[in-house]
Amino acid sequence: QKGFSESNALYALSACVAGMTLMRLLTGTVFRKITARNILLFSFGLSFCGIVVLQTTASFFTELSGLLILGAGIAGGFPIMLGLVGSRYAALSGTAFSLVLVIAITGNILVNYLMGIVAAAYGIQHFITLLYTELMVMVLLFIFIASHAIGQGAVIWVFISEIFPNKVRSYGQSLGSSVHWIMAAVVTSVFPFFANNPNIGPAKIFLFFMFMMVLQLLWVIFRMPETKGVSLEDMERKLSKK
Repeated sequence: QKGFSESNALYALSACVAGMTLMRLLTGTVFRKITARNILLFSFGLSFCGIVVLQTTASFFTELSGLLILGAGIAGGFPIMLGLVGSRYAALSGTAFSLVLVIAITGNILVNYLMGIVAAAYGIQHFITLLYTELMVMVLLFIFIASHAIGQGAVIWVFISEIFPNKVRSYGQSLGSSVHWIMAAVVTSVFPFFANNPNIGPAKIFLFFMFMMVLQLLWVIFRMPETKGVSLEDMERKLSKK
């Protein structure tokens, strides 16, 4: 809806690509000592600023600045994800990189295709709405991953290694791990059935998950013992008294 001419549209695309190129050069050189988390947060901020500039400005040159900022914001995510995958799966880096590339390219194709459908049906002005949606999805995904990483993603494995008595510790850890993965498989398997059921739908099944998480939180607060700073022997004696 901005009404770019063909030549101005080329400049606009070039500005976005220039922002992406500059950000990736900085990520690989100047920003190498900055943690991946901080770079991602910085990228989110740049993306949001670029979208706001595009939404509020009426000047073509200011719009070019917004596209430059937006390009810098969306450029940081992919190299950072490759770096995280490479460091976490060093022995399988080739396979891991291939999977990440397939997922990223597939997602990019789908987003571009869906934007084409939206633009053809409702107008290109909804491009900004799509950008806001993508940014919100990335922020929510980042929050979810960070929350899981500092919560259940790590704590449960430490807890099951500390809670069982020494003489049955190996059996207890095996039992705890088996229950964890079996229930994870069950939840993953049954979710599509309930989500696609017209009488239930995604909203109700997510409310059920939320209710179960509240129950789990209450169980953790009132029933699970604190293991921090407690030796395995002391924990065994403490639990034996109950």
